[in-house]
Amino acid sequence: MQLYWAQTRFQHLQEHIPALDALAEKQGVKIIDDFETLATILFTHQVYKNYPFSFIERKLFTELTRWLNKLTAHDLSTLDMRGVNTIDEWLTRLDNAGMFVFHSTGTSGKLSFFPRSQTEKEAWVEGTYTFLDAFMPGIRDLHLPVFWPAYRSGRQASMRLITHFGPALAGSEAEYHSLFNAPMSADFMSLAMRMKHAQERGDLTAMDTIKAILKTKGEIVTLKARKAGLTKISSTRWCASIVVGGSS
Repeated sequence: MQLYWAQTRFQHLQEHIPALDALAEKQGVKIIDDFETLATILFTHQVYKNYPFSFIERKLFTELTRWLNKLTAHDLSTLDMRGVNTIDEWLTRLDNAGMFVFHSTGTSGKLSFFPRSQTEKEAWVEGTYTFLDAFMPGIRDLHLPVFWPAYRSGRQASMRLITHFGPALAGSEAEYHSLFNAPMSADFMSLAMRMKHAQERGDLTAMDTIKAILKTKGEIVTLKARKAGLTKISSTRWCASIVVGGSS
């Protein structure tokens, strides 16, 4: 039965996902009749980050979208990316078009982008509830205040989880409490990992360039935090109040 559905999905998706079609042709796969054959057409993690890094460096987000379009059955060819200058803005534009893209932490120095859409979101939610229910039966009907000592939302894989399940498990947005009200930035994650790799290589020129970008973006984020009334001191007190059971 599993092989039957694997073959059915393969036949349906091959003509819609260029990267899958190219991989199947390279591996000589036409029919999936055993699990060994199925394994040969599964994407490795490198596939999700094999875009030229110049697309991000030079803000070529139309080109980055064309690359992503080869990995999904959803048609992204008509999306207008004019005016998009950052990874965060690009992901927002994709979200608004019905996509639900995850990105990695970028520990390799380069973010991976996993194309998902709102079509798959319901199955993703149900699958996660099924997993959680194995440890806490009835968890979807149990609503308790949720305290999350990090960013309120984001598009990195684990942040996509908390963005949805934080309010869902709390029962409301009001009962979902996060340390920072701002979303976690994909641009910051990319820069941080690039800095890490530049340090490891001893690349002083790259480090200076990245430091300048981080300083500029950091000032913007700090300003937003101050406007929200969340400074280093207030956030520390907020964490302490959770530990001792007091109020912020």
